[in-house]
Amino acid sequence: MIRVTKAEQAPDDLEKKGYKSDGVYKQLLFDQNDKCYICERILTTDYEEEHLHSQNNYPSSEEEWDNLFIACGYCNKKKSNRFDDILNPSKNNIEDIIRQTFVPDKKSFEFECTGDSCSNEVQSTISLLNLVFNGRSLGMRKLREERFYKYFIEKYNFFCEAIDCYLSGKKDEYRQIIEDSLNIKSEFLGFKYAIIKENTVLNNDFGRLIVWNK
Repeated sequence: MIRVTKAEQAPDDLEKKGYKSDGVYKQLLFDQNDKCYICERILTTDYEEEHLHSQNNYPSSEEEWDNLFIACGYCNKKKSNRFDDILNPSKNNIEDIIRQTFVPDKKSFEFECTGDSCSNEVQSTISLLNLVFNGRSLGMRKLREERFYKYFIEKYNFFCEAIDCYLSGKKDEYRQIIEDSLNIKSEFLGFKYAIIKENTVLNNDFGRLIVWNK
């Protein structure tokens, strides 16, 4: 999960046709680089309007532009109306506020607050990310969660293998692969960001590419 840069002005369709109109979907998909704002997977036809503050609990915010995002069906169902107090991804550098790492030995994901104190919004965002990436119980993923996990592993391992080859001396061969993997349209950038930032060589060589929306 990373920061999202939204258009300052809402599309005309929001006022004319409502938040479920194609014009609204099109603008949100463009703003979010065709990715779910929660899990960062690329969206094709599996996208849904997502209200940062849920319709059930905040009906008056249903048509507010700042409250509208695009999410995949998987994440939208996970969030539901139980996480109305998460960080607003269009107003916060989430990749700097929450350290997002994968622990291969445990087959689990870790989300940690990077500051001295964690606000309720940060804690709620971490809880949501844990639910999305780890499922309800560590090591007990249901079918959808297991398929999500396998998809992540495929993308993550490709990136890590490129990183390992680059650090082993094959810089010319793997530089472009890594740069392409850090493009704003790539998936799971929050996790890639942590890998780059925490290695001096990688941060020196690719740090300029991880300032996506700042």
